[in-house]
Amino acid sequence: IYPKNEWNLLAWILIWARENISKEMENDFKNSWLTHLMAVSWFNITIIIVFLWFLFKFVPVYFRFWIITLFIIFFTLIVWDNVAVFRASIMWILAYFILVSGRKSDSLSLMLLTAVILVFFNPLYINYDVSFHLSFLAVLWLLYTKDFWEKIFFFLPKFFAIKESFVLTLSAMSTTLPIMVFNFWQISLLSPVSNMIVWWIIPISMMLWFLSIIWNIFSEKLWFILGFFWYFPLKFVNVVAWFFGNLNFSILTFDYQEYFLYLELAYFIILVFLIIYFQKKA
Repeated sequence: IYPKNEWNLLAWILIWARENISKEMENDFKNSWLTHLMAVSWFNITIIIVFLWFLFKFVPVYFRFWIITLFIIFFTLIVWDNVAVFRASIMWILAYFILVSGRKSDSLSLMLLTAVILVFFNPLYINYDVSFHLSFLAVLWLLYTKDFWEKIFFFLPKFFAIKESFVLTLSAMSTTLPIMVFNFWQISLLSPVSNMIVWWIIPISMMLWFLSIIWNIFSEKLWFILGFFWYFPLKFVNVVAWFFGNLNFSILTFDYQEYFLYLELAYFIILVFLIIYFQKKA
């Protein structure tokens, strides 16, 4: 029932199926810096948690934790052959447990233990897996800087969990941005705008299609009718990616060549000192 681009976008979001994505569409998402929203990995888990945190705000924290955990497990099972999702799911469930339990003093130890276990099974994660770096940094920095960003953006409204959603997203992206620049050698100056416009649509599309799996069992007609209306959010994302992806003046490219590893190493050293700083603050 969907045109080609919208169906391909949905397959890209849900199960990382990019075989039928056109080169033009892929470049639009790359230039607008929206590709990470579609990549089935750490950022998908991030926006799922943020969205469900808002959606089940009225539910007690303990039950909300189990609802979100079950949803993440369900999502992981759908894309089971994606190692990045499996790894990101483990790290995010652990991080979310630390947040709701208030055991921040143990957070670094638990995260390092998780990283050690993952690296034990595949030592190449350390040097060659950017997704592993992004997952670990996003989770770790969320735990240490959430309070910091909350103080800076104290003026944001709390209704509809606007403040929480913004702070969680900003915390996760604050340390991953340099890693993405170092590895992809490109950044869009308008990426904060494009991300803010569409990021909330992605988890909605995920949730609706997860529910459609259940609805399709009972009524294919209901699935068809509802699926027709779900076309519009996907079309909106494609239009935004096309618009920002073709604003060439906002795209900056870099060429680090042989300095790439040195820059990334220096960045990680700086992060170590920042973690020590925030630990003392806590």
